[in-house]
Order: sequence, then C-alpha cells, then structure tokens
Amino acid sequence: MRAFEPQKSRFNRFYAETAGLCDAFLSYVQSLHPVYDVEHNFKVSDSLNHLQETIDRIREFYGIEYYNQRQNQPMSDLQLELENAEQKIKEHEHEMNECQDEINEYRNKLNISDNKLREYKNRSNESNATVQNLREKLASKYEETKDFDSAAQQYRDLSKNKAQEREMWSQKVPLTDGSLRKARTAESAELEFILKYGKMLVKKENYPQAEATFDDLLERRKRYYNDRDVRCWQIQEVQSELCKVLRLQGTETGLVKAEELYYKAGFLENITSKNDVDRTWAVRNAFDLACVKAEQGRYDRAIDQLGYVWPYRHHASDDCIKEMNSGVINLLESFEKQGKSPNAESVLQIICKGNEALLPQLMRDLIAFGQRLHNDGKSKQAVKYLRTAWMATPTQSSPVRAEERLSYGWAYVLNLYYVGHPVPESDLKSMLKLCSTQTNPNKFHIKALLAHSQLNAKNFSLAKQTAQEVYNQYKTTTILPFQGYHHADTLIRAIAMEEFYDGKWTKAETIWKEVFEKARKLPLGSGNGHNKHQLEYHAETGLLLAKQWNLRRKSRGQTASPRANTIKKEAEKLKALAV
Repeated sequence: MRAFEPQKSRFNRFYAETAGLCDAFLSYVQSLHPVYDVEHNFKVSDSLNHLQETIDRIREFYGIEYYNQRQNQPMSDLQLELENAEQKIKEHEHEMNECQDEINEYRNKLNISDNKLREYKNRSNESNATVQNLREKLASKYEETKDFDSAAQQYRDLSKNKAQEREMWSQKVPLTDGSLRKARTAESAELEFILKYGKMLVKKENYPQAEATFDDLLERRKRYYNDRDVRCWQIQEVQSELCKVLRLQGTETGLVKAEELYYKAGFLENITSKNDVDRTWAVRNAFDLACVKAEQGRYDRAIDQLGYVWPYRHHASDDCIKEMNSGVINLLESFEKQGKSPNAESVLQIICKGNEALLPQLMRDLIAFGQRLHNDGKSKQAVKYLRTAWMATPTQSSPVRAEERLSYGWAYVLNLYYVGHPVPESDLKSMLKLCSTQTNPNKFHIKALLAHSQLNAKNFSLAKQTAQEVYNQYKTTTILPFQGYHHADTLIRAIAMEEFYDGKWTKAETIWKEVFEKARKLPLGSGNGHNKHQLEYHAETGLLLAKQWNLRRKSRGQTASPRANTIKKEAEKLKALAV
C-alpha cells in the first residue's frame, strides 16, 4: 500500500507542527509534575486531553520520524506554538460552529421542502381520487342514459390510468413491500374497470370485442388470484359474463365453448360438502348447462339436465334461485313460441313436482307468463300456467298476499272461460275466502261465476240461491266482463229447470221482463259485437224459460201459457236483433 502523502494546506501544516509540540510539552510537564497534579490543573489537563488526540492522528498520518524530529525543539518555542495552537483551535471551533449553524439552517430548509413535497403528493393523490370518482359517476350517468359508447370509453380510460399506476409502483427503486402492495391494489382496480368496460360492450352489442375482453380478463384474474380452478368469486363473475356473451352471439362454436365451461363448473356430486359459494356456483352452472343445450336445439338433453339440477336449487343462494326461476320461464316461453308444447309440459312437470316447493316468486313468474300468453290470444296455453300457480300452496316462509293470489286466480278463471272450459266450483269457493265487497274482483263477481258453475252441474237449487244474492245487489246490471255468464240469465235458467209452482214462474217472468227491456236497448253498431253475443244468450234464456213453462203445464194436462208464449216472442225478437 502506498504511503500517505500529506496535503500542503495550512491546517495540515498546523496539524504537523502541533503533533511535535504536544509530545515535547507532555514530556516536559510530566517530568516536572506528578500525574495527579496535572489532573487538577484544568488548563493543562484540558490541553493535554485535546492534544493527545491530535498527537495520535498526526502520528497516524506522518509517522514516528516526523515526531522525533520535533521532539528536541526548545521549550520556549514549544510554549509559543502551544499558544498559537490554542488560538487556532478557538478560531476553528468558531468556524465549525458557524458551519454547524449553516448545516442546521439547510437541514430546516430541507425539512420544510420535504413537508411541502408530502403535502403536494397528498393533494395530488386527492386530485387523482377525485378525477377517478368523477369519471365513475360520469360513466354511470352515461349508462343510465343508454350512452354505452361513452360509458365504455370512461371505463377504458380508468383502466388505463390504473395500469399506469401499477407500472409506476412495480418499477419503483428500491422495490419495497409497500410498493408491491400498492401495485397490486392498482391492478385490482384496473381489472375491475376492465370488467365494467366489457359489460358496456355487451350492452352496445359489440359481442366479439366483449368476448375478447372477457377472455383476456379471465386469464389475468386467474393469475392475479393464483386460482386456476375458478374458486374465487371474482373469477367466477368474469367467466359468467364470458358465457353470457358466447350465448348472445349464438354461434355454434360459441355455444360449444360455453357448454364446456358450464360442464366443468356444474358438478353437483357431494354438494353438501361444499361451502355456500361453491354450492351456488355449481348449481348455477348446472342450470345454465340445461339452458345452453336448449339453445343448441338439443331439447331432450336440456330437459334431462333440468330434471337433474332442479332438485338441488335449494342449495343455491336466493339470488341464484330467482335467476333460475326467470330462466325456466324463458325456457317455457321459448318452447311455446316454437310450438313445442310437449316440451313445455315436461318442463312444467319438473318445476311443479310437489306444489309445496313452488316458491311465490316462481308463481309470480308463471302468472306473468300466463298473462302474456293470454294477451297474445293464447288462452289455452295460458290456462295451464295460471292454474299451476293457483293450485300451488304458498310457502309459510314467504306467503303470497291474499290480494295477489285472488288476482291471478281471477286471471286463471277468465282464461278458462275464453277456452270454453267450465270453472271448477272448488276454485271459486277458494276465491270467495280471499275476497270481499271491496276487492277486485269482489265477492259478487265470484258468486256470479259460482252460480253459473252450479247451474252447469245441474245443482239448480244452489244455482238459484247464489244467483239471487247477486241479483239482489245488482239487479240486471252486467258485472262480468264476458258474455254467457250474466247472473240474471243464470237465475232465470235455474228457476226454469227446477220444478216449482206457478208462483215461481211469475218471479222468473218478472226478471225476464227487466232483462228484455234492457237488452233490446243495447247498441249494436260497429264495435259492439259483444252486445250481439249477449243478446243471443239472453234470447236463449227467454226461449228456455218459455219452453220449460209450457212443458210443465203440458205435463199437468194444461194448455200452453199465454205468458210463456209472450216470453217466447220477446226472445225471438232479441234473437232477430242479434243477426
């Protein structure tokens, strides 16, 4: 190692001179005074302490030879140099204090600058958070107004911002655990915005780009959560969206791809050993597998799969069950539209197996579907769905309100009328328990139908009694929304068919006169075809009354009643008006 070469500065020269001076002075003092005397002489002791340190450093730099050359210097010279050294030390101490003050001042400035920088960073973070929040709100507004292009652009920009933030933290030097956590948080937000961007693509029907977006996002989330088995709900959400897009496109390859994803996730074996999330995921995919098979035109396979998964639906979450109810209604509607009623019947048998299992929400869906069929003029198909809902027993945990049950029961009855089926008396009696004079329909609407049902069952006495209650309330005013069920006609027919004395015929005759007078004033112009049908039914009632009256008189050996013949003529007039 090369020997140290002292620098030619004033301070080093002073240092070198002091080294020799100190050693010489130490030797001199120690020869004159004991050590304890020196320790009690503050000035000498303090100087010795300082100078001893200086000597050690000088010896380190200059070596022993330099020290020996200075050792024999005269005492007077050494004393003078010591005083000069003390003065220079004081000067340097003053300079050092000034430097220390400057350093402290500079340090304070640095602290102030650091605080300002932290404040700026905080404000910057707050500004970025505000911008992000505003972008999200703007995207939501665009979505509400169905401006899906603009909404998609906002979510795309948000995802790019988070990608830049992720890159910044992941490339920070040095890379700390805190930087990695912030990078991961930014990536999580980035993936969430990509998901929302993909959903906007779906809403704007850009299915190919949405498929590509979800495909890439699915792989990224699998890596992010280190989950290749799709156990994490964040990954499950993306896979569901991907399958939805594949089905919306309806291509053969897309449906096959969706089928494969559903199949892998839809195993229901040992389902009780799974947690709630995994059970719901398995049931949902098994049900969607049935739906995608139907979309492929494999109806028998779809029905078999539905029969397999439907008993497991109680293992799924409430939201999943609601989606399954909606999905099965869509399946029924698809079959009905394609004229595949046998397939629809098979589905209905599966979902209604055990009325106690038919949840109120599914009943409401069946009712809505039945009413849609009714509005489309398909009353025959509507009846089976409305009757299924009516016959189902509401669950104790979520019972259907009486008003709601009465409403869809009434819809079921109306559709029975339109298809020409008799209304079961037991159903009408059940409806009577649900209604009052204030409900819609009220109890008199139900009783008018009940009287007609009793008349068809040839229970004339009960039909007369029930129809009489309605007549007492409404007289001959029409209260039912269809022809052939007028309570006054029912009352007249019930009296006509029952064997009563002449006094009873008089009562029927009085009611007929009221019906005739009101019926012949009905408007019969364009748009009043229903009135013509009503006239025809009234006419048939009058003819029946006249016929039964005369037959009764004939059976007793009496001639035809002039009053009965008058009723016959009036009925023929109504019939002629209806032509």
